[in-house]
Amino acid sequence: MGWYAVRRSLHFAIMFVVLCYMYSLVVETWLEATEKQELYHEAFTLAEGVLVDPADSASRGAFTEYRRMIYENLLQERGFEGPLLLRVHQRALRCLRFDFGETKTIDTIRGYGNEKTQSVSAVVVESLYPTLMLFGGAYLFQVFLAVRLGMRAASRPGSLLDRSVALLGVCASSIPVFVVAMSAVLLCAFVVPIVPHAPWVYRFPSSIAEFGPWLADFLSHYTMPFLVLAAVGLGATAYVVRSISVGVLQEDFIRAARARGLPERRVILGHGLRASAPPIATLIALGFFASVWGSLVVEPIFQWPGIGSLLLAAIRQRDRMLMMGLLVVITGLYQLGLFGLDLTYALLDPRIKAGGQPVTS
Repeated sequence: MGWYAVRRSLHFAIMFVVLCYMYSLVVETWLEATEKQELYHEAFTLAEGVLVDPADSASRGAFTEYRRMIYENLLQERGFEGPLLLRVHQRALRCLRFDFGETKTIDTIRGYGNEKTQSVSAVVVESLYPTLMLFGGAYLFQVFLAVRLGMRAASRPGSLLDRSVALLGVCASSIPVFVVAMSAVLLCAFVVPIVPHAPWVYRFPSSIAEFGPWLADFLSHYTMPFLVLAAVGLGATAYVVRSISVGVLQEDFIRAARARGLPERRVILGHGLRASAPPIATLIALGFFASVWGSLVVEPIFQWPGIGSLLLAAIRQRDRMLMMGLLVVITGLYQLGLFGLDLTYALLDPRIKAGGQPVTS
């Protein structure tokens, strides 16, 4: 198991380094042409005061030289000096050290109410908490219900519950989550105003006296997105769990457990769920990571101050280092999660770490 963990950790470390270089290349090439054009116009505006007489060649020459000098200084300030590949390499090395500098983009986002630092690393870490509160809480609640519902449907194939889970899964997979989110906001915040439509200000109470009002404000903003996210993924997750488990619950060892007179609850959750655990664990882990990435679409709809809103603001402001910080941190967490999933999978099924060969004791 130890050698398997070392090999997998090396694999994920190499993938992380490669992805950092890919992110650096994409961000640099995407923003370089646009920013250089903007800097050229800015340099032209700053140098206009030098042009005294457009008909005078000396004045035009001084204007051109001054504009070039301003343009080069602006390029140097924005980090556009040197060849593209060298800049990509330097930026990737900074990302691997988690050195992203500072940002001003957070000042433009509604909902961040108590910023104490402009460090990109600190801002990114802070933005993870609201995202995990919303998506993590909704996903754990969704998984808890979906596993129980899916296992119960798998134990009764062809029943009304089984057909209902299949229908719910098809309907849930057919409707994008952002459509449901926008419909819920329109209905519950404007048509029937039972929840506030203003963004939740990301802050924590500074005293015991503020805890009550803070909790009421938090729950009023948290309840609707929590229910929407949990409800949208419930049907699809339950249907996949049912599809994974329905074959397992028809196996001989399940029939033998029932023949021994074991309670049905123990047969389903103790024997069936244990045998179905590896693929279900993969489903749950990958679904959680996907839900964090999905915050890019959903958080701005609910005006929730998490990584999705922050990444969207960074793209609008062309804040390269903030974008890099968000992508690198999220990718690092994703890689750590997959590494943990690999180890969990190997513990649940020892054939994994043995390369598919039979494991002898």
